[in-house]
Amino acid sequence: MPILIVTHKISPALRSDYIYIIENGKITHAGSPKLLLKSGNLLSKSFEEISHWFKKNEI
Repeated sequence: MPILIVTHKISPALRSDYIYIIENGKITHAGSPKLLLKSGNLLSKSFEEISHWFKKNEI
């Protein structure tokens, strides 16, 4: 059964089978989390920033 989840958080998105990235009201990227994390898009940049923050703050 397909389920649509709209989120601003990365965690639920990474657990999804397929992601659509919407910027300025348009779909700019679509694919699996694994593929999108390698693509240099909004998701991968956000993930890198969060990872860097956690490493910097030793959390």
